[in-house]
Amino acid sequence: MEYLILASILLAPPTVVWSAAETTAGWSGRPALIDDARFGAHAVRYTLAADSKTEPTFDFGPTGQPPTAEHLATFWYRVSGEGRVSLAFKLICDFTEGWQGTWLIDPTSPADGRWRKAVVDLGTPWLRWGEAPLPDRTLAVFRLQTDSRSAVTVDIDQLQLEPRRFQAAALGSRVVDGQPRARVRLTNLLAEALALEVAGTRVDLPASAQRVVEVPLAELAPTVAALPPLVMHR
Repeated sequence: MEYLILASILLAPPTVVWSAAETTAGWSGRPALIDDARFGAHAVRYTLAADSKTEPTFDFGPTGQPPTAEHLATFWYRVSGEGRVSLAFKLICDFTEGWQGTWLIDPTSPADGRWRKAVVDLGTPWLRWGEAPLPDRTLAVFRLQTDSRSAVTVDIDQLQLEPRRFQAAALGSRVVDGQPRARVRLTNLLAEALALEVAGTRVDLPASAQRVVEVPLAELAPTVAALPPLVMHR
């Protein structure tokens, strides 16, 4: 599920492909180029042994397309092997004032060989990492970490910036039949109808419309429990 902070924008930017992963150009760490891709002919692959961490990067500077708060950073990834991997996404650029702006993707992504789409709303608060800002960098960073029982490969494909299509704002919570539920206001940012899935239920939003829905908080408990102890700076 995506958790978005309500903001106001007029026009959504176009989709920009930073890397289709058809070559390893711009990618650090000498990844393997594999033929079994989610899109196109190729994807990049990184290999992690048990109890290890790596932070491969992609330099988006040559694309001339910097990220903004009106973008979603998205990519497809696949974890294979044994166990699981912790995955976070970072940006180091003017948008994050040179800091390692960090968004958690999945602290326990299973090595089940399935492609998944990661969606990072750049308009939401980010976690600030690093001892000092790194000016003049234009890096997308993939923080990958395994535990002592996991050895995996991580494939990455179709890294891009997409327009923000909807936003959500928390309106409080209440208890219904002994179960806590959160009230969320959804806003369609597009000039066309949008269909969302919220906690397993389809929600249809007409163009530029708002709707309030309720989300069972019990569904969030496993994800919240798995979060690492990071500090939010803004």
